[in-house]
Amino acid sequence: MLPKVSKHCVMQAVCKRFPLLSWLPKYRPGDAVSDLVAGITVGLTLMPQAIAYAALAGLGPQFGLYSAFAGSFVYIVFGTCKEVNIGPTALLSLLTLNYTHDTNPDMAVLLCFLSGCVELLCGLLHLADACVGFLVEFVSVPVVSGFVSAASLIIASSQAKGLLGLKYKAEGFVDTWYQLFQHIHQTRLWDLVLSVSCITILLALRKLKDLKPGGKSQTNRQKALGKFLWFVSTGRNAMIVVLCAALAYFFSTMEQTPFLLTGKIDAGLPPLTPPPFTTTFGNSTLSFWNMCQHLGSGIAVVPIVSILGNVAIAKAFCE
Repeated sequence: MLPKVSKHCVMQAVCKRFPLLSWLPKYRPGDAVSDLVAGITVGLTLMPQAIAYAALAGLGPQFGLYSAFAGSFVYIVFGTCKEVNIGPTALLSLLTLNYTHDTNPDMAVLLCFLSGCVELLCGLLHLADACVGFLVEFVSVPVVSGFVSAASLIIASSQAKGLLGLKYKAEGFVDTWYQLFQHIHQTRLWDLVLSVSCITILLALRKLKDLKPGGKSQTNRQKALGKFLWFVSTGRNAMIVVLCAALAYFFSTMEQTPFLLTGKIDAGLPPLTPPPFTTTFGNSTLSFWNMCQHLGSGIAVVPIVSILGNVAIAKAFCE
């Protein structure tokens, strides 16, 4: 009896550390259809989103694409919450810019590595569980709501210049709006038209999944139509990305550029190398200690904000 109990406890411990072993045996072929739609939708949405987040962090667009998919492969094995998206966010991109501005990409890579080490240490020592427990037990819903609302305002503010087709650098929430009004006269008309059109179409398609053709007593044709509307509504982000990319390509073949485009992105994947523990910037070489001094509190702030952000998202879905 004791060996069976011990074996069960060991399996529970292993499945807790590797959740893949828990859900994979229960996976059904029917789940693949929904996962396929979700994967294509999220993937096509992440591409322009990751490029925008890389710009927010002061990095090249290729860094956004790298960070968008790299974490997902790890999350397949260790992920426990399907609602949490592993990848760059606007808030963390702005934090990264705050600690690495006026430097080179090596500083951002090292910040990412050290943040991951801090989060891994929190997981091994169950400090993340303590943080989550503290948030659930002692931080009220209004505080979490305020955090989410503030993050939403920061994200919306950071995307305003892209919606208007503007180019400028800003530091902080207030400076972002100040620079926006300073450059508002440079608004590109076609970028504004495309932005408003995409937002309108996305909001309209969002309502399609709530339509029930025929009411409760549906024919087979009406059920098929309802399923089609659900797929269109669910995959609306991917559809908009594909349509806008096709539209931009069409104008480029006619040698016209009415929209502000990302431009050329370096192809291929970077070589597998250790994080940069030294870097050359300007006319000086920075050691690992110098780089850590420059990053300062960011080594602790970035992982903590990342954990709290994911907890806030999980709590929002639970409620």
